Parts: sequence; structure tokens; C-alpha cells
Amino acid sequence: MATASTFPELEMVLDQMSDFLHNWGFKRIHGKMWALLALSQRPLDAADMMSALSISKALVSISIRELLDVKAVMDVGRSTRGTRLYEANRDLKEIAFHVLKTREIPLLEQLHSTLQRVREATPETLHAQQLSQAKAERLSSEIKSGSDSLSTLLSSLRTLSAQAPSRASI
Repeated sequence: MATASTFPELEMVLDQMSDFLHNWGFKRIHGKMWALLALSQRPLDAADMMSALSISKALVSISIRELLDVKAVMDVGRSTRGTRLYEANRDLKEIAFHVLKTREIPLLEQLHSTLQRVREATPETLHAQQLSQAKAERLSSEIKSGSDSLSTLLSSLRTLSAQAPSRASI
């Protein structure tokens, strides 16, 4: 298997995927591991990833668990040595839907809830903090609307996605 240190083009792809996923709130190592798994001819185990990326077993283990949680990688069974094997989930729509549904929408809902508490503060408290109750109400409403719109969009896209063949897979 090529390693980033022996194949500069692979290193560039790993770095660029790392940058891309980092902009979406993932750790840089997630991008490198996902790209490696996506390009590999066969499923990889932890030792393969450790060797190819020159990283520790602990980092592989933690990162794989995090990537499994967001459905970016799949556990595809065991090797002849009994080690777990992984492949990249190349259905980018599924990953994006999952991340938006399980991470982004809950963050918006939490923010809306917190803004509700700000709105309910006494006028004296808001005045002492130099905050506008009207602006807190508007922001709370906008966040709620955004969360609801995102949920509706995801639902609509899921329906459309189920009716059409996937084109977002790599």
C-alpha cells in the first residue's frame, strides 16, 4: 500500500480532503482516513491505516469510532487475522443528511432553547447586560425558523433521494 510519505500525490489528496472536512467541523485526521479508505483497493484495518498515515493505534481507534458515528465509514467485517475491516461510505448524501440531522439541527435547537431563556430574563437583567429583548426575540425566531427549514429540507431531500438513483456517491 502506498503511504503519504512515498506517494506525494496521495499526500496532497489526503491533505485536501482533510481541509475540506475540517471546514465542515470534522478533525483533520477524519479527512485523511476517509480519503485513504475511499481510495484503497480493499477494506483496511487499523494496522493498515497506522502504517499508511504514520499515526498511533489510539488515534486510529478514536477516529474510526467517530467516523462510524457519523456514518462516514462502515465496518465491513473481519480480516483473516481477525481484525476489523473498514471502508469509506462513499454516499456523500447519506453522510451529509446524518450530520445535519444528528449534529447541526440539535445545535440549532439548543441555541433556540438558550435564546428562549435570554428572552425570558427580566428587563432589568437585560438592561444591565446591555441586551435588547426585541433582538433576542427576533434571533430566537430566526434560529427556530432555520432549524425548521433545515428539517423540512432534509425530509424533502430524503424523499427525492429515495425516488432517484444516487449521484452524490464518489
